[in-house]
Amino acid sequence: MSTPPENDNVFTSLTPLGRARYLAREKQVYERCYPETIHGANLNIPQSRNTDGLEEPPPSFVALAAASTPWSRRTIQRAARIGARIDISLMDALADTPIARRTRDLEQISDMDTDEQQELLSRLRGAEQPPSTLSALMPNPHAPLPTPSNLDRLKLIWRRSSRAERDEFREWLADPDAGS
Repeated sequence: MSTPPENDNVFTSLTPLGRARYLAREKQVYERCYPETIHGANLNIPQSRNTDGLEEPPPSFVALAAASTPWSRRTIQRAARIGARIDISLMDALADTPIARRTRDLEQISDMDTDEQQELLSRLRGAEQPPSTLSALMPNPHAPLPTPSNLDRLKLIWRRSSRAERDEFREWLADPDAGS
């Protein structure tokens, strides 16, 4: 953590959205300083900056933050994920709404893709009064979801496909009779 506060009041006064924003920014800075702590990173750097092997590797961001804040490791993981995945302009717009205090709604927003978040931002800006929940911003929470078109399903599969699968599909497009 860059500068631990003198007391926990600074941390406990943050809304879940404020906590998410703060922790995502701190995690980004920490991982820039200690790239070997990035979860799942396969970096060709030594695990320790000390060449004689006496120094312990730096702790993960989550471990360090849990030790220096009143939050649990899981709370820090969730908040950092939310803060990293919600568009900054949407965070700004949500800051003064009751949604900023609803962690579950924030998790749902963080699971949305960029286009969905931009659509949500448009609805939020067009609302007459700040919504109390995420479902109040949704077009009609009880309406059945529209059936995706074949093109929509193909786009989704394409985004989830590996490079090899994409190359194979391109080859098939070039000569569909050859791959049957």
